[in-house]
Amino acid sequence: GLQFISPVVGSSFKLGDATCTILGPINSSEAELNTYSIVLKVAFGENSFLFTGDAEHSNEQEMLVSGYDLLSDVLKVSNHGTNSSTSLEFLNAVNPSYAVISVGKDKNNGLLAQETLNRILNKGIDVFKTNEKGTIVATSDGSRITFNVSPTESPVVDPEDYIVYKTYSGRFYHKNACADLGSNKIPLLKSEALGQGL
Repeated sequence: GLQFISPVVGSSFKLGDATCTILGPINSSEAELNTYSIVLKVAFGENSFLFTGDAEHSNEQEMLVSGYDLLSDVLKVSNHGTNSSTSLEFLNAVNPSYAVISVGKDKNNGLLAQETLNRILNKGIDVFKTNEKGTIVATSDGSRITFNVSPTESPVVDPEDYIVYKTYSGRFYHKNACADLGSNKIPLLKSEALGQGL
C-alpha cells in the first residue's frame, strides 16, 4: 500500500544533519531505462558525495547544461564504470578526490571499461572497487572523509593515452592546438577516440 513520489530535480531534503539534493534525472527515455536513474548529491559539512546510479552520458550532459553544482569529494561511478557514462567533461565538473566503482567479482560481465578507469586514474583520483575491496564504507565527520579499506592498487596507465579533442560532427580527433578544431571541442582520451573509429 505504499505510495511512491517522483523526485523533483533541484529539490532537497534533510537526512540527519546532511542535505540531499536531487540532480537527476532531468530528462529520461523509456527506450533507455538507465536514464531514469536518480542522481543524488549528499552534502555534510565541508564534504559531499555524488551518487549517480546507472545514469548515462545523456544524463551527464543535461546536468552539465543545468548549471547545478556537481563538485563532490566522492563520486559513485555510474553504471559500473561502463563506456556509457563518466565522460571526461562530467568528471572534470565533479572533480572528486575519490571514486567508488561497484564491480562484480566475475569480471562484472565485462561492464567496467578500461577507458573509463583510465579517465579516472589520469586525474589522480583514488579508486575503490568492490570486486577487490568488498563492501566500501566512506565516513565523513563533516571535514574529513575516511574509508574502511585502502584504495585499489592502480595499474600504470599507458602514457600514450592522452587527452585529444573531437567536434560534434567530425570524423577525426585533434590535438588541442590544431587549427581545424574550432571552439566546440569535446575532450576525450586517445584510446576512446580510436575506439569510436576517429
